[in-house]
Parts: sequence; C-alpha cells; structure tokens
Amino acid sequence: MIRFLATRAYLDPIRAFLDSFGQPLVDTLVPVTYEDLRREGRTPRCLHVFSDVDRLRPRTRAVVCSLADQLESAGVPFWNDPRRAGNRVELSRRWVGAGLNDFRVAPLAIVRAAADHGGLRPPWFLRVDGDHQGGRSEPCEDLDGLLRAAHKLRRRGKDAASMIVVEWRDARDDTGRVIKHGVFRIGDRLVQRHRFAGTRWMLKVSEITDVPDVLEREWAWFQNPPAGEMDLVRKAFDVAGIEFGRIDYVPRPGGIRVWEINTNPNLFLRYELTEESTRTRVHQRSAAGVVEAFRAADAPPLEGAPLELEGVGVGAAERLAVVGERIARMVRKGLP
Repeated sequence: MIRFLATRAYLDPIRAFLDSFGQPLVDTLVPVTYEDLRREGRTPRCLHVFSDVDRLRPRTRAVVCSLADQLESAGVPFWNDPRRAGNRVELSRRWVGAGLNDFRVAPLAIVRAAADHGGLRPPWFLRVDGDHQGGRSEPCEDLDGLLRAAHKLRRRGKDAASMIVVEWRDARDDTGRVIKHGVFRIGDRLVQRHRFAGTRWMLKVSEITDVPDVLEREWAWFQNPPAGEMDLVRKAFDVAGIEFGRIDYVPRPGGIRVWEINTNPNLFLRYELTEESTRTRVHQRSAAGVVEAFRAADAPPLEGAPLELEGVGVGAAERLAVVGERIARMVRKGLP
C-alpha cells in the first residue's frame, strides 16, 4: 500500500490517473487529503508520498512537518520530506549553487526594493509562487514594465507577496523551437514523460504534434536520451530533496535548465488514451513506466497497529479559521 497525500483542491490528478492508465494500481495507490488524514488521527505504517509540498500554507506545513517527524521516528518510509522541500525561490538558489541553472529567482518585494534588484537582471518575468501556471507576464525589459505587470496581477486577485521574479533566458534551439522535456521521478526510478516542441517561450503543451521529425525525435529521446542528461535530471531532484514529482527542463549547452519540479503533476488524462493522438505510443510507454515504478516501490505495511498521530487533529478554532480564510478570499474576488 502507498498512501498518496494531497491537498483537497488538488486531489484530481492522482484520481484521474487511477481512472485511466493507472487502473492496475487502484489497490496500491490510496489517495488521501491532508485534511482527511488529520481528522483520522492515525495512518497505516506504509509508504507515504507527500505531494503539493510547495502549495502548503504555513499552518498546514507545520502540521505536515510534524507528521514527517512522527513517520521518521516510527521508521515509516515517505517521499518528499516537507521539512526539506523548499519553495520556488529556495529551489532556484539550490540549483544555481549546484551549477544546474544559469538564471535566478527572487521575491518581487526584494527586486523592487533592493538597489541591486536582489542580483537579478532583466529581461525578467513574473510567476506566482506555489502555482503551476507558468509565466504570469511577458518578459519585461525594465523594472517599470515588471511593476505594471504586477499591478495587473493584483487586479486579478493575486497577492503581491506571492509574486516572484524570474530571469528570462532564450531557450530556443538552432531551429527556432523551444524543446521542453518532462521526466517523472518515482522513488529511485526516472520515467520520461514528454518532449514538447513549440515556438513560444513558455510551453504548457506541445504546439507541434503533427510534424514527423518532431514526433520521431521525441520517440528517439524516449529510447535513448543524450549521454549524461538523466544524471543531471536525477541531480536536480536530489538537490531539491524530492523523490516524487515531474521535472520540466530544457537542454542547454553543457547541461540543462530546470524550470520547476511539480510534486503533484498530472500523470495522464483520459483523452491521451485515444487512438487519434499522434503521441499515443509515448503516452503508453511512459504510463507503463509509471505503473512499473509504483509497483516496485510498493511493499507490505510494517508490522504493528496503525500509527497514532499526535498534535495533528483539527480543532474547532482551526476549522473556523479555515472557513474565515475561505470567506475572505471570496470577498476579495468579489464573489457573493
């Protein structure tokens, strides 16, 4: 048994996977929200996967870190130690320090206030820490453009405190395309997911899916990635302290450029099962690798009664605080 822990708002990715390619794992992977686990107050002595570690609010993170303490003390295995995983700014600092990345990230507040802009140089663009929507602005050539973009984001309900600035790098190859790679890590195993191709600087999906050379290069990458590339991918996961997630990166001369690691990624969706997809063989090969990796990680629970969790129950005061936060967000968004 493997307990897959996620926030309530983002339980759909693992459920969608178990409804499609992941059906062989329905008796292995057990999705559980952090909220439900806290109400239960106990958990089996099996492998736990902490997902959404970059989305945890401070109050929840403290409780989840306490859970990790208790699992560790009881000898219960888990992936994605929430005490070690950092936010996007911290992970960027680690990757730069490890020689993986050549761009820096800093909170908007620091870039705006510091005389040296926190060491960052334009062009730069905005992201929102903890979300996975990619760039929230076009690359800006100066601070004024960045602040105008931040103002637009604030008008759309985004908190300025959550905004971060990312140095922009031109990721196009010699054909003018951006080639974005995605690789899952599942325990000790790396499973290739995609090799998107497009002409825009930010890719969320592959824009070029019907060009034979693009499809064949993706398939060739699945069969035989360039020497050393997977070693760099593993290093990026190790530096981040993440055993489960999907890394998004682009190749660069002599290495890779890591965009992010998503600890609760979309694994596979129903539409990818259709025979009409030009990338069906890619989906099938990757899905088989994911299933095999989870099966390899599965093990019988440790002997003993379920682990009683201390200090993780949700009291009435905290439930009221959560409700209050939700109401406040609705008011800020202008909802009835």
